[in-house]
Amino acid sequence: MNNVVTIVVKSDSRDLTREDIDKVKNTLENTGAETSEHEWLSQGEAVDIPFKNLPNDIATQVLLERFKYRNADVFSQNIESREKKMLIADMDSTIIEVE
Repeated sequence: MNNVVTIVVKSDSRDLTREDIDKVKNTLENTGAETSEHEWLSQGEAVDIPFKNLPNDIATQVLLERFKYRNADVFSQNIESREKKMLIADMDSTIIEVE
């Protein structure tokens, strides 16, 4: 697999389920991709699903359309150029309530 799609649900949304993952895989496969086993980044909150044979922009576009009411972020990228990094921030002091 040379690409990966990542699905991240918003904190106020219901958890990702196996059914959600199956819908993502079916959507990708119906668009011409081949998928492999998913990997949880955070159980119920974020998941990676490797795929190939479909450009990243097309994968993102079809998944955003399919899951636009799910309250989730969807993005895909090339596995080779992907870099996992950690961001630690104190968000309590940086949130602006009124501007």
